[in-house]
Amino acid sequence: MPDSATPTAQFSFPSDWKSSISHWWNADNNNGLNAEHALIKRGLEQSSIQLVTQEERTALAANTQSTSINNKVAVLRDLQLDESVKGKDRKRWFLHFLEVGKPVKDVKEDVTVVTHGYGNGVGFYFQNLQSMTAQPSTRTYFLDWLGMGRSGRPNFPSIKHNSCDDGNPAAVLARVNQAESFFVDSLEEFRKKEGVEKMTLVGHSIGGYLSTAYALRHPDRVKKLILISPVGVPLSPYAPPKPRNHHKLGLGGTSSKNGSGTSTPTQDVLLMQEGDEGANEREIANALERQMLPSGRYEEEGNGTENLPPAPKTWWTYLWEKNYSPFGVLRATTFMGPSLLSRYASRRFASFPEEVQSDLFSYLYHISTARGSGEYCLAHLLAPGAFARAPLINRMTKLDIPITFIYGDHDWMDEKGGFDVVKKLKAKPPVDGGATERQRKESKVLIK
Repeated sequence: MPDSATPTAQFSFPSDWKSSISHWWNADNNNGLNAEHALIKRGLEQSSIQLVTQEERTALAANTQSTSINNKVAVLRDLQLDESVKGKDRKRWFLHFLEVGKPVKDVKEDVTVVTHGYGNGVGFYFQNLQSMTAQPSTRTYFLDWLGMGRSGRPNFPSIKHNSCDDGNPAAVLARVNQAESFFVDSLEEFRKKEGVEKMTLVGHSIGGYLSTAYALRHPDRVKKLILISPVGVPLSPYAPPKPRNHHKLGLGGTSSKNGSGTSTPTQDVLLMQEGDEGANEREIANALERQMLPSGRYEEEGNGTENLPPAPKTWWTYLWEKNYSPFGVLRATTFMGPSLLSRYASRRFASFPEEVQSDLFSYLYHISTARGSGEYCLAHLLAPGAFARAPLINRMTKLDIPITFIYGDHDWMDEKGGFDVVKKLKAKPPVDGGATERQRKESKVLIK
């Protein structure tokens, strides 16, 4: 177990060029690792839960006579993924997570998986650890998405995209599906390897979006969705791109794992549960175009879309569409990166004590400057302005599980999307004794 990060007596953010160069020069992987441990330990201080190593947990599990076997412990773990991945990317295919539960797993315990938002990680949940793990007979995983946080950073799949396809619903959904698969497939592999039958998914921001995407692919594996300020729920307020002639729906690009590009258009589109398995590409495109307009609006809700304003076209929308990453900018600034990050961190972490500021900054700098990977999903999933290319409001009614939306009273996400989804769910016809009835009763929106 690494030692806690040791803050300086008087911590200050490396905002000037000298301290920025010094921080950049001395930064290494251990800084982020130590800071993460320090944050988690701090978050567990007021609870009876101890942060232990995997070896220590194994020893506790083996000692069946000890009373400590009934006490929860916290373990930071790395889980190696797909054994079929070869080459240099092999070592990058792993998930990093914090597991909190009794040393010995119980098939009867409720499992919750908590996922973070864009550019975040497990460490930032340190203030929520005590409250989110307090319930008995539960096991909670705080998961870093593949390609983010301290999880592995494999190459993000090469997804070919042409602006001519923006008005083609089938092409848009195929593009979205490829990006979602990078995260959804790794989460499903995590579930299998951890022996989890069913779980409650808690997702923040883009973590809420991806948790929903997982539930749509694997509805039998999700007990409940809790979405905290989720991105991608409402319809876009902008006019959809005008449809152009359909291109052959060859997806191009390569597989994110083996570079073979073996995914077929039919497979990719059907994973969105939109069409018939035997349909050819032309039939899939027609079915999708009948059901969904390019903006993600169902036709019966699409009246008046011609009066919507066009999507803005500015330098920042150009950079967004070209998938320029803010973390890529930070990495490119090299020795001035710490100074640039300090402008954000000094405001964001101003209310914390100095020793916490030190750990938060070290952790943030580490995960923000790590190898680019999952961050490149953004332009494929969201259009400029952070509106989903395949809005969740048009997809969530397929689910038969309770869904809870949680927003802040001054949230940057529009809570109307959550209210609209819950309204749709409650309007579904009830099924006596079935999941739909439970969904209608328990789905809700909370403003905190």
